[in-house]
Amino acid sequence: MYAWSNFQADWNKEENKWNFRAKPGDEVSQSDLGVEDDEWEALIASGAVREQEYPEAVATGEYSDSPNKYYIEQMAKAQEGMLSGDEVKELQSAGVMPEAAPEKPATPAAAKK
Repeated sequence: MYAWSNFQADWNKEENKWNFRAKPGDEVSQSDLGVEDDEWEALIASGAVREQEYPEAVATGEYSDSPNKYYIEQMAKAQEGMLSGDEVKELQSAGVMPEAAPEKPATPAAAKK
């Protein structure tokens, strides 16, 4: 699972700091965050933690707007045929763009009587 929000967990009183920090794009688990099942499910339901990877361009600051806007702009570029193969794969792995469908034969096979 991937963080889509910033998280801090496991407060260390002696050192006065968090032992675990995650930023959007980092892989996280329920045990990393130290939360019970119901809280973990709430984080998933809210979108704070997702199976979908956080867009790298947003995480690195290369793209400064929201992940949602990033995907919208990438889909617009895809419709214009302006994405590289890697960009198409990113959208497909994120579940934003469907995987390429297998090609259908040009003519259907003749029906047998």
